[in-house]
Amino acid sequence: MPRVRLAVASCQQYTAGYFPAWRAIAEEPDIDAVVHLGDYIYESGGWSPFDVRSDGVGTAEDLAGYRAKYRVYRGDPDLRAAHAAHPFICTWDDHESADNAWLHGAENHDRGRQGPWAARKANSEKAYYEWMPVRPQ
Repeated sequence: MPRVRLAVASCQQYTAGYFPAWRAIAEEPDIDAVVHLGDYIYESGGWSPFDVRSDGVGTAEDLAGYRAKYRVYRGDPDLRAAHAAHPFICTWDDHESADNAWLHGAENHDRGRQGPWAARKANSEKAYYEWMPVRPQ
């Protein structure tokens, strides 16, 4: 019986550290695909006392900000190597747009300062589809 070997990842926050696990995944020859369960980016700026580097973007609130987040994350050499070595199967989670997102908003979305939630969500989706190996349905 054939077998399938998957690498599984989620919740990668650029500011919390470098991505050495991606180098190990890239160098693993016996992986059929990488399954990324979401939070490929964190829309927020650094928020943890354990942050060790800056993404230089801050919080993504508009299309330019979301595009910049993906540019920074995808610029990491270890993550680039993993993408070059293996196909990715990716799913969406809340930080692709904003923390604890729901139909009409998110925990860290301020309509008065950031505008309508629908516009922010659409911008986050547009950047996601531009940068990720998935297509809208």
